[in-house]
Amino acid sequence: LIWNQLTNILGDLGFKSQSVGHGIRFSAQSLVFQVPEMVDRDDLINQLRLLDVEATLGTYSLSGTKFNRKKYNKPQPVSWRLQNSTITLPCYSGLPVDTVVSAIKEALKELR
Repeated sequence: LIWNQLTNILGDLGFKSQSVGHGIRFSAQSLVFQVPEMVDRDDLINQLRLLDVEATLGTYSLSGTKFNRKKYNKPQPVSWRLQNSTITLPCYSGLPVDTVVSAIKEALKELR
């Protein structure tokens, strides 16, 4: 499975994958990972774009949206942290995993 490949390889690079319960079957076109602490997620997304790998932020913090911040003024710290530190990577049948992983490794080298 592509999820297993990416989780294992990127885990060795310091990425933390979203969890999927044991025995759960799911269909996904993308996977969410928390980027390593010393990596700026936005810079990584931009660098991957230059290498022709589409990526975007991993999740939104609803409590951090303009409406909720104005109404409640209390963004939840965990969701806010995840909004700023997660990335969505492609995951589809036929994905060239080696190409994506190579691009991530190259992007990380450029950013360090």
